[in-house]
Amino acid sequence: MEDAFRSRLHCGLRPESGPHEKARPNVSNPRRGPRPGAAFVGGRRAGRDYLCSCEQRSIVRGHFGDDGAVFSPFAPNFPLPHAGRNMQLYYATRDGQSRRIAARIATRLGERGIAASPQGLAAALPGAQELAEARLVTVVAAVRYGRHLREAEQLLAIYRTLRAPPPLVFLSVNLTARKPGKDTVEGCAYLRKSIARHQLTPALALAIAGRLDYARYGWLDRQLIRFIMKLTGGPTDLKTSIEYTAWNVVDDVALRIAELYGRTEPLRG
Repeated sequence: MEDAFRSRLHCGLRPESGPHEKARPNVSNPRRGPRPGAAFVGGRRAGRDYLCSCEQRSIVRGHFGDDGAVFSPFAPNFPLPHAGRNMQLYYATRDGQSRRIAARIATRLGERGIAASPQGLAAALPGAQELAEARLVTVVAAVRYGRHLREAEQLLAIYRTLRAPPPLVFLSVNLTARKPGKDTVEGCAYLRKSIARHQLTPALALAIAGRLDYARYGWLDRQLIRFIMKLTGGPTDLKTSIEYTAWNVVDDVALRIAELYGRTEPLRG
């Protein structure tokens, strides 16, 4: 029965479809791109249905999680279709918070025997070959003025060109995520726009609240961020320094990344 199930996936059929249902090609609208938040991931809670695509171009039935993440309906040991050897962990930051989050994830992964050295994208962008050879790619990207930092967008553009891209974990670090419901794909406009812009199908996509520390910003950034805080009901006192990052959430994200990594088939030979 399991072989028949996988055979149906390989042919592009829904697992629950009848014997006379025709295969549906997995073709994204070139103008609109994939549905926001569509992905092929491991998760825990069910919600709204969606159609997700994987690297083998099969169509499967999945769900949006109540926490905004999306996940596969398969058992936890169902392998993700990629054959890379290692995990690549990148971050894009201006004030250091995304670097701290990436370092925390690396530490938690290390505790589970997964080597992942955080690499700053401002120093150097990875080449297409480096990304293609990865077993799993994680990007922790800060937001400035409504978009993820330029180097993060450049990496996603490179990733998009890969013929058989490895699974992608996309974490957006922004102050808007401090509000309830704004840490999900559905609630975070930054995630939705980047996913649509690059036509991504991330294995996991979430927003993580950053840190508000006016003293660390340059004059222009300080004024603009203060204005944004005023519009969104946040603190505007220039002496404010608040850690919005929930580190227990970061630890949980690291666990989910470890689960994804464990389900990805390693390269042999």
